[in-house]
This record gives sequence, C-alpha cells and structure tokens, in this order.
Amino acid sequence: ELRLLCFDEAFAASRGYPVFVLDAALMILVVMVTLIGLQAVGLILMVALLVIPAAAARFWTERMSAMALISAAIGAASALVGAGMSAKALPKRDPAEKVGNFCLIDGKVTVIEYSDLPDELAHATCEDGRLKFGAGSIAIHVLSREFVEQIAGNGSGRLPFHRALKKVPCLDPGGNRFDPDEPNAVKLEKFIFDAMPMAPGAVVLETVRSEEFSPVKSATGVDSLVTSLHDQIRRAADWLEAAGVAVPRDAQGHVASPIEISPLYALDAEQLAEKVDPKLTIRPQQELYLE
Repeated sequence: ELRLLCFDEAFAASRGYPVFVLDAALMILVVMVTLIGLQAVGLILMVALLVIPAAAARFWTERMSAMALISAAIGAASALVGAGMSAKALPKRDPAEKVGNFCLIDGKVTVIEYSDLPDELAHATCEDGRLKFGAGSIAIHVLSREFVEQIAGNGSGRLPFHRALKKVPCLDPGGNRFDPDEPNAVKLEKFIFDAMPMAPGAVVLETVRSEEFSPVKSATGVDSLVTSLHDQIRRAADWLEAAGVAVPRDAQGHVASPIEISPLYALDAEQLAEKVDPKLTIRPQQELYLE
C-alpha cells in the first residue's frame, strides 16, 4: 500500500487516520533510521581513526628508545608552538651552581648566566622554599633552521659579550711562568642561549640530572673529571642492572668495575636491554666497554 513512501487516502481511511498523519509518521521513521545508520557508520570510522594510529604509535614506540622519544617530544612541542629555539633544563643543585638561569624578561624566555646573576637573586626563594631562579640551563638546545637563517641573514643575531674572570698562567717580572691562585684576567665570552629572546617562541623541557648532566668544569672536587667519570660509570651500571646483568659493587655500594657504554651501542636503558645478554659476567676491576 506504499506509493513512493506515501500512503494513499483509501489505506489511511481504512486505518482511521488522516493520510497526512501516516505520511508524517513514515517520514519521521525514515529519518530516524537514516540517522541511526549514519551514526553507526560514523562510530565505526571514528573507532578506526583512533585505534589504527594508536596501534601504529604503540608499535613504533615499543621499538624506539626513551631518549629518542624525549628528543622527538621537545622537537614536536617546539614545532607545535612555532618555537625558533628551545632548551632542556634541570633543577639547580644549589643557588651557586654554575649554570645559566631560565627566567622571563618582558615575556621572553631568557637565560641569565650565573656570573651575571646577583647573589641576592641567586639565593631568593619562593614562599614554599624553592629557588626563584631554580631552573638551570645545561646548554642542550633545539633550533629551527628558519630561525638560524633569519638571525644570521639580517644581522639580528649579534650576541652580547659576557665578562668572565679567569685564572690564566702568565710570566712574572723575572720572565718565569706563574700560575695564579686567584683570577687575574678578563675573558669576553658569547653564549648561544642569548639568541633565545630573539626567537618567536621557546619550549623549556625539564630533564633528569642523573641521566643527562655531569659536566667537567673544575680540576678537582664537584663538576670535575673524577665526578663526571663516576656518574657515567654509575649510570652505565644502573642500565646494566635494569637489564638483569649482575654488576660488582664494593662494600659502600660503589661500582667496582670501570664500565662504559658507547652511544652507538645504546642511548638509554631500554635500548641496552634489547641488546645485552643478561648472563654477561663482569668481574671486579674488569674494564668493560660495550660498543
């Protein structure tokens, strides 16, 4: 009794309804069925669009190192906000640590060199006790090619000089070499971080000191060759132990063997675990270099 999705008058009269009522009810039913069908198709497509990329991302991330993911993350974040220059940071060890200090000047991300920061500001704290200038720069940057070309091409990239006091060997009045105990010379330095305020945007990513930062800045004591070597051996041992390898240690818990892992072999603990044999034997005082 249907004629092009419409009822005729005789059929409508036999059912006791006006024909326009039945026609309207039929149209509503058709529209509802169509909408439900479209929603079902849309739901299927939406699930496919979500699941397939997520599955692909999981497949690849399981095969990528954490360090590579972190590097990709800061690169992606920089691109997302249109940052011309970005950097890694870490919480300062103490107010006097010899690293640059991240801050905002006129709304621009800026680094103040430790030698340029007054002691009063270096020791200033927030209400919760944290250092106001507590984000230290470790000189790891991401720069876009466009930004480098811009500041190099138009001359805007002229960086300022910084005054640094240094202990420089010299000759005494008798012509003999003299190694001063106190700074005796002024060195003018330029730092790449001074380009950051010129960038259209910046991303600062906090990282982990034990994994990424142990500088050699002094001949002895903190931040010396001895402490950097100790930290690198400690990190290598931690990676090996995380991979199931037994690492010899002394009574104080210090690693008892000099260990080095080439970055060509593994960039982080996850990459190392994929390559190293957990049954690897390391004897006390045995030199081990994985490459």
